[in-house]
Amino acid sequence: MKMAEKHEEMVSKYRKRLIRKNFRIERRSPFVDYRPDICASRGRRRVFVEIEIEGTIHGEHTLQQLQIMHRYLKSNRTTQGILVVPRIIKYQATFLLESVFGDNKIKVHAL
Repeated sequence: MKMAEKHEEMVSKYRKRLIRKNFRIERRSPFVDYRPDICASRGRRRVFVEIEIEGTIHGEHTLQQLQIMHRYLKSNRTTQGILVVPRIIKYQATFLLESVFGDNKIKVHAL
């Protein structure tokens, strides 16, 4: 499976998971310079989801996206950040977030 196909399959699976949990998928991003793979809301609660695969987890672009998300999450208590990765790299992703940000504002979920 190609990287783009794997990414899109994971986006689709996670979007369906959020819909089953009664989240509404939003079409617009609250950011000027960044669009999360999925923005969803349920009541006042919002979720920003970034999905990365083995080939993109350590990229500069990924780090920039996570920094923008993290900056927003620090100032907004009703918003949750989620990084979705394949199970095989869950520990790498967790280590990356802990070493860069030193907190748990962005959670790692594995598919």
